[in-house]
Amino acid sequence: MFSANFSNASWSKSRQWFRRFNWWQLGSFILVSVLITVIFEALATGVLNLWEYANTMPVLPFFGTGLLPLLQWLVIPPIIIWFVKRQLSDFRRTASS
Repeated sequence: MFSANFSNASWSKSRQWFRRFNWWQLGSFILVSVLITVIFEALATGVLNLWEYANTMPVLPFFGTGLLPLLQWLVIPPIIIWFVKRQLSDFRRTASS
């Protein structure tokens, strides 16, 4: 998550990009998260041989990444953005009252 947020902050030239984001910023945040997942899963199940998937785990044909880890990083980043944005807006309302 840090890498995805850092890359988006660099491209947006703002650490506060998630307060008023464009769709390309959200898309790039998710894309970076997915790329990191694919790379780490490929390393862990391939070269480093840290673990292997069960036979019941659906695996993407070309990448060899499990479907559930990939779906996890398609779902979690938008939830994180929503939660952080909500928490910061609640903090601002409370602080200004």
